[in-house]
Amino acid sequence: MGIGLILDVLNNAPDALTHREKLLLVVLAEDANDSTRVTWNSVERPEVLRRAQVSRSQLYAAMKSLAAKGALEKLSSGQKNAVAKYRIPVFETGRHPGTTDTDVRSQRPGFRDVSIPESGTPTPPTPSSPTPAGQQNAAAPEQFDHGTPQAARPLVDGLTAAGIVVRWPFTGATWLPVLALIQRSGVPALIDHAVRAATRAPAPVDSARYFMRGWSELPPLGAERSRPYPEPGCPPAAAESSTPVRDRQQQATNDMFDRAMARAQARRAAREAQEAREGTSR
Repeated sequence: MGIGLILDVLNNAPDALTHREKLLLVVLAEDANDSTRVTWNSVERPEVLRRAQVSRSQLYAAMKSLAAKGALEKLSSGQKNAVAKYRIPVFETGRHPGTTDTDVRSQRPGFRDVSIPESGTPTPPTPSSPTPAGQQNAAAPEQFDHGTPQAARPLVDGLTAAGIVVRWPFTGATWLPVLALIQRSGVPALIDHAVRAATRAPAPVDSARYFMRGWSELPPLGAERSRPYPEPGCPPAAAESSTPVRDRQQQATNDMFDRAMARAQARRAAREAQEAREGTSR
């Protein structure tokens, strides 16, 4: 994951990109190498579609548009044992993207406004005066541009409660890397890492940017260890293999006993049959 590449996309990508195209480019930048700017994995992964809020057909339509606007290059096609590779070109630095909305609501179905809580109930600007729906839609981007997104509030409040009071120097779209990290690793993991990093820091931490690189290296949600950690005081090799070895030895012993019992029963049955025949012949 390249935080530097994500910031480059947010700050310097062409102004002609729609919201959907820019979000998709940020998602691809999260998976790309910071130096080569080339993607690592398949662009059709479920997490790419979920994070970019697009279907598979919408994904390729947006990627085609990105290529036409000079924001994405295709290096190779997907093959049997290799995924397609895409490269994010080097943008002209020093850009100051405008705020004109070049996307329309019908172009981005399912794109949830981060100013609306998960309950789906919009928060009115003032508790005493109801606001028409049109004014609420206009107020949502302003809240995202000049405040903390609702999705980031648990992280901000959790760090403050843990005694880590820092600046959050993010505005507008620069919150997207933070939101992507929250969705990827979860708020508890980010808070735990920040507490440990702040404890080890040589000087007091005053900005949340200090934690970004460490957050980007945390494992994603749902990642499981391939095998359990050894118990305290138990050598790793013994902890990993002792129980399976004991199970195999016990099973081998049980199988040997069963075979011996079967042979004994067969001999007894044969002896009884022979005695019965001899008794009949007498």
